[in-house]
Amino acid sequence: MLSDQLSVTFQALADPTRRAILSRLFEGEATVTELAEPFPVSLPAISRHLKVLERAGLISRDRSAQYRPSTLRVEPLKEATEWMEPYRELWQGRMDRLGAHLDNLKKGPADMPDSATQSDRHVAIVRTLDAPPDQVWRAWVEPEQVARWWGPEGFETPLDSVVIEPRPGGRYDLLMVDTGSGKQYPVRQEVLEASAPELLVLRHAPMPEHGMVEAIVTRIEFHAADGGTRLEISGGPYPAEMGPNAEAGWSQQLDKLARLLG
Repeated sequence: MLSDQLSVTFQALADPTRRAILSRLFEGEATVTELAEPFPVSLPAISRHLKVLERAGLISRDRSAQYRPSTLRVEPLKEATEWMEPYRELWQGRMDRLGAHLDNLKKGPADMPDSATQSDRHVAIVRTLDAPPDQVWRAWVEPEQVARWWGPEGFETPLDSVVIEPRPGGRYDLLMVDTGSGKQYPVRQEVLEASAPELLVLRHAPMPEHGMVEAIVTRIEFHAADGGTRLEISGGPYPAEMGPNAEAGWSQQLDKLARLLG
């Protein structure tokens, strides 16, 4: 139902006149005549735009009043914003990494900072695997396979903890267990995009109890390459203290994946 509402919301927002009407209603309610003033169109044309916005739930119209003033409704806009937020975070992370890289190019080696920069909070890994994309994709979405490779060295993932629903809005949940201490690390992710066997985008919910105060978005791209698959993984933002180890952890579990695929 949410995806249907999102489609209706984005269709309503696709027209610049309707977006301008919403901007005006942000300042307060207005009648059809007041809303039509800035536009070189007829009142009936504005009324048609208002009907589209009303059907999308973006405005309400007071039918008890003589001039039927329109009022902005923010709930659908809030849902659309929440849906877009992970992509904003991912894009912002990429821009932050680019900015940090450009800054570092301007500095000499002696000027490089010791503290964690924004780029330290994101990972960017490319790995080529000796298996075709459809086989690698199955290794990412079939619980029996994921349980055999997920987690860095020294960790295991019980099969009964793995729940994977490879569709937008689905779950990608599992539990990593430190085989030395027995300490457990839950992984609770939502599938944002799933296009077999090309793209998987996951969003890990914040877990303050484990030091993760921000959502982490991970993008996995599967590219055919010389009979194998080139994986391109980017993700973040990780907590500052976790960032330097995140890439090492990914590398170790990708080593396990490579061994699984043989």
